[in-house]
Amino acid sequence: MALEFTPEPMDNPTTEAWGLQISDDDFEKLKGGWEPEQMEDKWMIVSQPSGKDRIAVNIARSWTHEIFFLLTILPPKSGEGAKIESILWETKNGHQRESKENAIKEAVMLCKGMLGVKFESLGA
Repeated sequence: MALEFTPEPMDNPTTEAWGLQISDDDFEKLKGGWEPEQMEDKWMIVSQPSGKDRIAVNIARSWTHEIFFLLTILPPKSGEGAKIESILWETKNGHQRESKENAIKEAVMLCKGMLGVKFESLGA
């Protein structure tokens, strides 16, 4: 992705294991990211290398580069599909604390809406 991205640090981040298997198609879409097309677009998705053999998928506000969610993905290898190993999110959203369930729900919704990922292993 050609988008220049300098993330703003989170104030109160929390990381939890996720372990979600994803299809190769979903992996490619997440890796490709999503660039805002017009001023009204509030979100962007930017992937970057993360450590050894991992991809960090940042889901951030387009104007401020404030990260709301970060998915750490282990790419597919030797017969195994890709896996979202963990999700990191800001636990302080205004005055409300976000749960893991809410963080996953919102991250999934944003990825489905912007990238068209399916997350088949989640079911409906």
